Amino acid sequence: MVNNRRMQSYAHPMTTDPITFFDDTPRTDPESQDELGYRKFARSVAEAIANIQAPKGYVVGIHGPWGSGKSTILNFIDFYLEEMKRQGTEDILRIDFRPWIVSGHDDLVGAFFKLLRQKMEEREARDHGISGWAKVRFTKLLRWVKFRFQKGDADAVIDTIAKIGLIVDGTGGMATAAGTVAAKRSFGAAVNKWLEEPALQAVYDKLVSQLSNRPGKILVSIDDIDRLTTNEIRTIMQMVKSVGRLPNVIYVLSYDRSIVWNALDGIASRALGSSSFAEKIVQLEIELPVPEKNKLLRILDRELKPVLDGASNSYRWTQLLVDGLHRWIRLPRDVIRLANSTKFVWPGLNGEVDAQDLVIMEGMRLFDPELFDWVKSNRDYVLGQGRWRMTMGDEANQYGELFKTTLGENRSDRIELLCALFPRLANHLKTEAFINHDDHYDRMLVARRIAVEPAYDAYFSLFPLEDVVSKADLRDFISHLDDKSYLVRMLRGFSERRGNEGQSLVGDLLEQVRYSLRNGEETITSTESGLRALFEVGDDILAIEDSRMLVLGAGAQLSFAVKDVVAELGDHRATEVLQDVFSSTQSVAFAADFWVDRGRELGVFSDEGSSARDCPLSRESFDALREPLKALIERKASNRSLEQAPQYFDILRAWVELDGDPSRARAWLSSNVMSNPNVLAKAAVGLLSYSTGDDGKRRYGFSRSARDLNDPSRAFYDTDVLLEAATKWTGNPQLNDDEAARVEALRLGLVRFNTGQSAQD
Repeated sequence: MVNNRRMQSYAHPMTTDPITFFDDTPRTDPESQDELGYRKFARSVAEAIANIQAPKGYVVGIHGPWGSGKSTILNFIDFYLEEMKRQGTEDILRIDFRPWIVSGHDDLVGAFFKLLRQKMEEREARDHGISGWAKVRFTKLLRWVKFRFQKGDADAVIDTIAKIGLIVDGTGGMATAAGTVAAKRSFGAAVNKWLEEPALQAVYDKLVSQLSNRPGKILVSIDDIDRLTTNEIRTIMQMVKSVGRLPNVIYVLSYDRSIVWNALDGIASRALGSSSFAEKIVQLEIELPVPEKNKLLRILDRELKPVLDGASNSYRWTQLLVDGLHRWIRLPRDVIRLANSTKFVWPGLNGEVDAQDLVIMEGMRLFDPELFDWVKSNRDYVLGQGRWRMTMGDEANQYGELFKTTLGENRSDRIELLCALFPRLANHLKTEAFINHDDHYDRMLVARRIAVEPAYDAYFSLFPLEDVVSKADLRDFISHLDDKSYLVRMLRGFSERRGNEGQSLVGDLLEQVRYSLRNGEETITSTESGLRALFEVGDDILAIEDSRMLVLGAGAQLSFAVKDVVAELGDHRATEVLQDVFSSTQSVAFAADFWVDRGRELGVFSDEGSSARDCPLSRESFDALREPLKALIERKASNRSLEQAPQYFDILRAWVELDGDPSRARAWLSSNVMSNPNVLAKAAVGLLSYSTGDDGKRRYGFSRSARDLNDPSRAFYDTDVLLEAATKWTGNPQLNDDEAARVEALRLGLVRFNTGQSAQD
C-alpha cells in the first residue's frame, strides 16, 4: 500500500502542460520559418542558379556539418526559384533526387535516370494541362506506348530517357551483363561498367546531344550525400562527374565535406589525392553560414520553456551555461537533440531533479560523453559517499589530480562545470578552494540538485527509486500538514521502508521536511496537526536502529523536526499544544527526550548545557510541561507499560528532576532489570558507546566514567543491581545478538567500575 500510494502521488507532476517534441523536419518557407538567418543566403544561391549558363553542366556544392540545416537551405532555394518563376524568370525543371531512399537496395545510377524521366513526363503532362489520374495515364502512354500528343524536343528527350529506362529492370538492377556487376555497388561497376555497355552508351550519347539543343535548364538537388555508405558516396559523386554531367543540368549537392572527402580518399590512387578528385566534380563549393549562437540559444530556450519555466537565473546557472551549454550548442541539430532528449526524460523526473541540472546533465551525456561516463562511474566520489565519506583529503585530492590528467581539451571549462554541479569536488579539483558541502546540503536537497543522492540516483535510473524519499513524497507530506491521520500513516509507512544502506527512510523524510520548512521554494507553515502527528509516532521512531555512524539517525531527525515545528508555532501556541499532547500521548520516551533536551538548552541540566538562545521555549513554558510529563511517566509506570519504551535514560532523568528525588526512578529501574533481560539491554544503552565493524555488527564498550555514575543526576543507577542483573542475564536466550553484546559489555564495564578501574582499562 505504501508503494502504491507513493506512485499515485508521483503521478502528479508540477506542471500539466503537454510536452511537445521539437519538430526537426527541414523548413520550407524562408519568409516565416527562418529562425537561423538563412534567407539571404538561400536567395543569393537561387539567383546565381537562375543566371548560370551550363552548356556542359555545372555542379554547386553546399558544405556544412551534419545537422547544420543544409536540407532547409535546399528547400529555401527551391522556394525562391519558384518565386522567381512566378515573376517571369526562366522555368527551371527542378528535380529532388534523394539517393538515401534507395540506398542499399537499388542501383543509384538507374534510379537517377528513372527519376529524371518521371519528372520530365510530369512536366510534359503539366504543359498540356493534364493533371490527376489523367496525368498518370498520360505519362504511362508516354512511357510504354510512346504516344505523341505533340512532337517536339522535350518529347524526344523523354523518349531517349525512356529507352534508358527499358534497359533498367523493375528492381533497378541492370538487365544486361553490366547489371550484375552494378548490383555489387563497387565504385567501378556502378559507373564505368555501366558506360561500357554499348547499347546503353549509344542511347546516353543521344541524350547528351538532345539536351544540348533543348532550351531550359534542369536543376537536380541531391541532399544528404553524407548519409550514404562509402561506396554509395563514391558512386553518386562519380555519376555526377561522368554520366550525370549532362548539358544544361545543374547539380546542387549538400554534404558534410569531412565525410564525403574521406569517402573519396579510397580512390586517391586513381586521382591526384581526394581534394583534387573532388575539385574535378564540384566547380563551386559554398560553405553554409554558421548560425549565430544567440539564435540557437533562443530556439533552445523556447523549446525548453516547459522544463525551465520558473527556474532562477542565478550565478550558478550562468556558470553552467558558460562552461557547458554555450560550448556544446553549435548547430541546429545540437538544439534539436538536447531539447528532445530533455523533454523525453522530464516527465519521469519532474521535481525529482533540478530542471537546470537535468538540462546540463543531458547536454553532458550528448556532447561530452567521456565526462558524463566519469560522473556516472564515480558516484561515491562526486557525492562524497561510501568510502569517500571517511577518506582523508589527501587521497581524495590525489584521485582528483589523476582524473584531471584525462580531461584534455577544454580542461578548465570542464572542471568548472563539474564543480558547479558537484560543489564538494572543488575541494579536490581546484587549488586553494574549500567548500563546506554540509553548509549547502539542505538547500541542494530541497532543490533536488544533482549533487544529492535522491536526485543523482533518480536521474541515472530515469525515475525516483523506491529506496529514497522522492520529491513527490515530500510534496505529499507537506500538502497534508493539516491532516494528522494522514501524516501518521505516512510516517509509519516510511518507518518500514529501507534506504540503500538499510536505514529507515523516515529519518530522510523528516530531514527533507525540515529543510523544506527552512529553505522551501514555497511558503510552508508548521501546524498543530503536524506536531501532534510527530509525537504520536515518537516512540516508534526512537526504537529504530541505524548503524550509520556519520549521519543523523531517525530519532535525531525527529527531535530536530519537532524543535523546528515548535519554534515556528511560537512559544505560547506551542506550549498549549504540548500540554495537551503530554497529557494524551503514548510516546513517553519521546516526550521525556523533548523535555530533557529543552532543559539542557535552558541550563536546567547543567552538566550538558548548550545555550538558552537555542531553546524554542521560554523557562516558563518549560516549567508548564512538568506536571503533564510527570503524570505521563507515573501513569506508564503504574500500568507496567513504561518498560516497553524504546529507551530509558531521558525518562529516568526527567523523573528524577520532576520528583526531586531519585528513589522512585531507581526502584523502578532496579526492579525491572532484575526481572526482564530486555529492559536491562535497553538500560545499558545509556552506559555504552559502540563502533560498527566491516560486518555491520556493533562493538560495545563501557563509556561512562566513575564521575558520571557518581553524579547525583545519575542516582537512578544502582551499580550493584545492574552488575547483578548483567551477570544473571549474560547468555540468556531471550536476548538477540545485539542485546546480548550490550549486556556483556555492561557487565565487563561494571566489574571495572566496582573495582575502581577506569572504564577504558
